[in-house]
Formats: sequence, C-alpha cells, structure tokens
Amino acid sequence: MTERRELISGLARELSPVPWWRRPAAVAWLWAATSVLFVVAASTLIQPWRPVFARQLLSAPAFALEVVLALAGFGVILWLGFRSAVPAAVRSRHALALGVLAFLPWLALLLYGLWQPALEPSMLGKRAACYLEVLLLGTPPLLLGLGLCRGLYPLQRWTTGALLGAAAGMIPGVAMQMACMYIVPHGLTHHVLPIAGTTMAGAVLGVLVLCPPR
Repeated sequence: MTERRELISGLARELSPVPWWRRPAAVAWLWAATSVLFVVAASTLIQPWRPVFARQLLSAPAFALEVVLALAGFGVILWLGFRSAVPAAVRSRHALALGVLAFLPWLALLLYGLWQPALEPSMLGKRAACYLEVLLLGTPPLLLGLGLCRGLYPLQRWTTGALLGAAAGMIPGVAMQMACMYIVPHGLTHHVLPIAGTTMAGAVLGVLVLCPPR
C-alpha cells in the first residue's frame, strides 16, 4: 500500500491546478457569449429583426415559452458538448441521449403549434434566405467551439462535434424565430431543420479535427 501511495504521489507531484479559464464551464460560457453576440450582430446587419418580436414575447406566453424551452435546451446541449470533450466526464451515449431529450420539449411545442400557433401567422419580418442564415451563422460558432475543445483533450470526437454543432445551429435557429416571419411550418423547415445540418457537420468535423493537443 505504501508503494502504491508513493507511486501516486510521485505521479501527482508535478501536476498543477487547471486555471479557471480553461475549465469546461468557463470555456462553455466564453463560447456561448461570443457566439450569441456574433449571431445577433450578424443577423441584424443582414436584415433588421421582426419589429414586434419583443412585444410578442411579453404578450404571448406560448411564444415566450417556446423561447425559454429553446434556451434551456441550448444550455443543456452546450454543457454536454463541452463536458464530453473531457475524458471520462460523461459517456458518449448518455451525452447524446440527454442532448436529444433537451431538444425535444422545444420541438414538441413547435409541432403543437401546427394546431395551436403561439402567434397569429404573419409574413411580417420575412427574410430572403433564413435557412441559409442558420447554416452560415452557425458555422463560425461551431468552428470556434471545436477549436476551444481541442484544449480539453477530447476523446469522444464525433459526439463532442455533434453536440457543438447542435448548439451552434440552435443560436441562429432560435434567433430566426424572433427575427423572421412567424409561420409554424416555415419555422420548422427553415429555422429548426437546418440545425440538423450543423449537427451533422459538427460530427464530421469533430472526427477530422478534434484530437488531444500534443
């Protein structure tokens, strides 16, 4: 037992605490703040947001609930993505299952909106290519997230990439629900469905570019 303790002490003697800014939670918050600011600024430069979205958030509880569920799901998926980049922090299948479960409440409420829309359908705020905006504006956050995760010694590469891709796509996807016109089928096909594209891109890029730094 003494020899074992001496071995462990010897191996741990030169280890130093991880700085707070390199811990997964701090990295995730840094990524989220940077990515949200980028998406909001870029989408506003492309075209102003739907002018009544703030009033709709305050006057339509169902619409506000949509946004809250989307943000909650985003937070869970974001956390899972960065935690999965830490060896043994969370199992791959558990992370993916929890990510799907976090996304489902928002999707379920949107599907329910096919029968009972949260807002009166309107063309107000229509954007020329909102589905492309989701894909294009989600790409820089995805690349940034992959770059940050390289420093966390990721082993579950495609899981981490897929979760980061989903989180990256959700930012412009949720933004388009407030910036673009509100018609439920349009939101599902042009704002939510492109998130599948960023998720798949994240899984592929995760396998290609994520590896422990040397």
